[in-house]
Order: sequence, then C-alpha cells, then structure tokens
Amino acid sequence: MIKQTDKIELSWRGNAPVSSKFDDVYYSEENGLEETEFVFLKGIGAPDCWQNKDSFVIAETGFGTGLNFLVTYRDWISSGAKGQLTFISVEKYPLTAGLLREAHKSFPEIREYSKELCSLWPPASEGIHERIFRNGKVRLLLVFGDASTAFSEVHASVDAWFLDGFAPAKNPEMWTDDLFNQIDRLSHSRTSFATFTAAGFVKRALAAKGFNVKKTPGYGRKRERLVGLRSEEYVTSSPCKRETRNPEWASIPTPNITTSTIVIGAGIAGSCIARELNSIGHNVTLVSSNEPAGSDVPAAILSPGFQRSDQPAARFATACFIHACGFPYYNNAWAGERGVRLSTTEEAEKARLQQIADKFSWGSEWLIPEDDGYFLPKSGSLHPATALLKLQKGIKHIKSEVSQVKYVNNQWHVTADNEVLTADNVVVACAMESDLLLPDSLGLDLRPKPGQIEVINAAAKNMPQGNHAYGGYVTAAIENPSSNHFRTIGSTFEVQPENGREWPLATQENRMANLSTLEENTGSAPLPQEIIASWAGLRATTPDYMPYVGPVPDWIKAAEQFKKLAKDRKLRGLGPMPYQKGLYLMTGFGAKGFQQAPLCASYIAALIDNRPLPIATSLIPYLHPARHMIKSIVRGTSL
Repeated sequence: MIKQTDKIELSWRGNAPVSSKFDDVYYSEENGLEETEFVFLKGIGAPDCWQNKDSFVIAETGFGTGLNFLVTYRDWISSGAKGQLTFISVEKYPLTAGLLREAHKSFPEIREYSKELCSLWPPASEGIHERIFRNGKVRLLLVFGDASTAFSEVHASVDAWFLDGFAPAKNPEMWTDDLFNQIDRLSHSRTSFATFTAAGFVKRALAAKGFNVKKTPGYGRKRERLVGLRSEEYVTSSPCKRETRNPEWASIPTPNITTSTIVIGAGIAGSCIARELNSIGHNVTLVSSNEPAGSDVPAAILSPGFQRSDQPAARFATACFIHACGFPYYNNAWAGERGVRLSTTEEAEKARLQQIADKFSWGSEWLIPEDDGYFLPKSGSLHPATALLKLQKGIKHIKSEVSQVKYVNNQWHVTADNEVLTADNVVVACAMESDLLLPDSLGLDLRPKPGQIEVINAAAKNMPQGNHAYGGYVTAAIENPSSNHFRTIGSTFEVQPENGREWPLATQENRMANLSTLEENTGSAPLPQEIIASWAGLRATTPDYMPYVGPVPDWIKAAEQFKKLAKDRKLRGLGPMPYQKGLYLMTGFGAKGFQQAPLCASYIAALIDNRPLPIATSLIPYLHPARHMIKSIVRGTSL
C-alpha cells in the first residue's frame, strides 16, 4: 500500500531536485529540459516517429517529477500531431502536487502544462489513474506501484519506451528481470526505446528481448546512453507471452477497429461513452427514449464507499472516485461549494472511517481526517442536467424508442421507432432496459432498486453547510440556470418492487425516512415550507453491486464452451470467450453512476479503439457481463 505519508523529501543540487530515498537527482543538474529532449525524445526519433499515427503510446519507468511527460506533451502539441498520445508511466514513490510545482519552477517553458498536471494530480493510491488533457488528445496513465508489478496490470501495445528512473546502482529494485519481461510483453515488432543509462546488464537484458541496442553519446557529463528498436524477426520467431492471470472467460476481445457507433441510452453511462468515442473521432449516434431515467435526478453526490479491505470491488470504487473528481466534463456542473464530509454519530462507524483515513493517508489535498470521519476536498455534488449537456454537446442525438438490436451482414441494425440505424459498434447503456435489448442474455441479472430524494430551498435554515454523507446525504447548493438554487436530501433504498421495473412514485413515508435520517445524523431538518418537492427514481443494480461493463458474449456459444467449469471451476484450455462482434454493455451502476461511469466509459472506448486500458486488467472479471452466467455454471444452477 502506497501512502502519501511515505514522503520523499527533496533537496537541491543547483536547479536539480534530489530524492532523499535514492540520493540521486531526478534530472540533470545542467538542464533537465534539454536532457529530456536529447536523451528520450531524440532517442526515439520524435516527432517524426508519431507524426502520421492515429495513436502513439509511450511507456515510462519512473514518472518522478513528470518532466519527461510535460516535455513530451508540449512537443506533441507543438508538432501538430493529428492522433492521440497515451503516456503510461509507473511510479512507486509519487511526489505530492506541491513538490511537483516546486520541481517545475525552474522551467517557465512548461508552466501551462505543469499547471494542468498539478491541478489533476491524483492521491498516492496504488493502481492506474487516467488523466485527460486537451479533450482526450493527450492521455496520461499514471500507475502507482512497483514497476514490474504495476506493468503486469497494464494492457497496451507500446510504441516507445522511456527507461528512466534512478540509476541502476541506486535503484536496483526497479531494474529487474521481471521489469524486462513486462517490457517484452507490452512491446510490438517496431517498438523503440531510449534510456540515459549505458549499464551492461541493461544492454544485455534488452538485447535478449529482441531489441537492437546501440550506444550513443550521452547528455552532459554522461559519456554514453542506449537507444534501440525491436527486431521484427524476434517477434515473429518468439512471440511475446500475453497470458494474464484472468480466467479465460474474461478475455479481452479482438478489437473491431471501426469508427461508427450507436450508443443506446443518454443517461450518464451513455453520455460518457458517446463523448469518449466522439473525442477520438468516432461517428457517434446517441439514441434515447423520452421515458424517465435515473440520470434525471436533480443532484448527484460523489460519496465513495471506501472499504478497509483491498478487494477488487474496493479498488474499483477508489479508482472510479479519483477519476471522477478530475473528469473534465464535470467542470461546469459542480456545486459552488466543493468537498464532501463523511461523518457518523455511531462509535463503531467512526472507528471504521478513521481506519480508512489511516489506510489511505492521502494528504490534505485529497483526504482530511476529522473526529467523526473525514473530509474529501476534491469531491462534491453535481447538477446532472448540466453535466449531461456538456457531455452530449455536438453529438447526434435521436429521441426514439429502440425495439430491436440485431447483427445483419456484418453491421449492427438498431430499430428505433420506424427507422433502422446501422453502425459497426453498439453500446447498450440504458439501465434496467439493457437486458431486454440483448439477444439471449443468459445470466445477466439486473435488479431494480427504487429510491427517493427531497429537494429543498438552498436558503433553508437550520441545515449543515456544504455536502454531507452519513449513510444518507445532503448536497451543497446547486446552481440551476433554469430555476431557483436548491439542495437535495437523500436517499432511500427500497426493496425490489412487486411491480418490477415500473417507475416509482414519491411517497410521504419515504420523505419522512429521508428527513429522519438527516436529523439523526446532523441534528438538522428543513422546515416543511422549505421543501420544494420529492423525486423518485429506479436504479439498475446487480447482485454483487458491481456494474456490467465490457464486451457482450455470444451467450449460447459461451454457455456451451464453458459448461465444463461445472466440474472444475479452475479448468483452463477451454479457449477465450466468444463475443458478439462490436457489441458492448454499460449498466448496473445503482446509485453510483455519476461516480463510476466516466472511468468505465473510458474502458469501453479503449476496447473499441484498441488503445491502452485505463483500468487494471485484474478488475476485468469483476466487471465482465458474463460473470453471473459463469457463476451459475460453476454452481450448477439454471441460467
């Protein structure tokens, strides 16, 4: 577990910061910017190497102060590159945003890029953190953790490596056989590399992985450095092993690299995936009905269900929360008062919240411990309508009832009222209606969960200030352009209704439940005349409270292929999951759609566009649409 309290202290040698952990400089004392340009960018042949690419992927060992990323980001933009840059960088000992700012002061040439990076800097939480710049033209995948372990969770095809990090003599824990095995796995037949070191064991290790390695003059006082290009003959004769620890049924599909996609559903899930695909040049059509939806909720709060464990569900929730706090399309939708206070009056729950705060130790920019819980400064509440408008801007949107989704003659046909729309890909993201549109969706267990919130006047007296979460929640004042400012109180979680998927009605009983929970936990309650309205909606949930996100199987073939798992759940050799080409699913977010959909949409877009995945590969089985079908097979229960 990485902790922000495991602080790396900085001292200085001239203009170069020195790590207290490794007693080594992060970049050259002579000129860090020139060093990056000469060693790394010139070493891989930039900008020529990326100039005519739709996508270019650079992976780096050792993010450090981020100087390599910032210079690459600047040069990518200034070169006029038309494609998308993905920069993947691993860091075991991340600096704080404050130390990054300090380290960048010497370089006014990158000030605007540094400001962007520092404003989006994640907490020191182990795992992958995607940060989006220039509307998706540049993406940074920060992977916090040990280099070889961290890269083992990455799915990507790397075009160029920056082998940085502290010198091998100072940091032998990074320069290991395991790291070079991951470089082998993630590289393709024309991958290049550049590194500041000329150490003999580095040269030999890279040569053993198929790189044609050569020594060239180093920067400054360093006599030599290494550069090289992967041999096509090596890859042809000894293909990289790309096995994962995931079960075969959770395999990553062969990408259907095309640029036309229909997204069914214009709530937060559908809007996020439509925006992601639009940003990478896809021809996107958003289709939605006029029926009420969960994303129509008056306000949404980012209140993460952090857990003390390190189970996949806990890692997923944490990754989604961090991603959503920096999601650029939420910028105009936040309530004026940022931050969420998680608190409780129960002693046992206080102890649990304090243990969580101790576990993360994220630093005051992200988490501030308090006597009865903790405060999350980067979190907040949103005006969903504003966020959805921003996400949907410029995207073709058809209001129509979809009755059928069918694959005909290598294209998807979506019947919407009396019109048939066609596309190469379809993403189904329409909550409780999703399984009705997927042919033979065996084991896709969606469960309706009604809920109600109260809308109150923003000026209501005797109310706690700001955003509070306490089992229920109260949002800060939402600035609604079309009406008076308001706050919301929520939310009930009712049992699955007898009438199934029918949209619920607000009740006085649920209003009293919301107000009672508020008063029990905060000692506050609005006056009756300060309550404007109640809003009721239906959430789509799953049995394990993880959403269904990923490629859609060919259900009948999959059930037949994996039926032997009933006798041995660990059986291998059954082959990869058979998928319906170009069909994807995003649903089952429950009450966490605005928190989880941004990262999940980026994952779906990466699958469709064959670019690096923004989530750890070990999370894929826990999101996979077939997971409950497989569980049913293993348990011997009917599908």
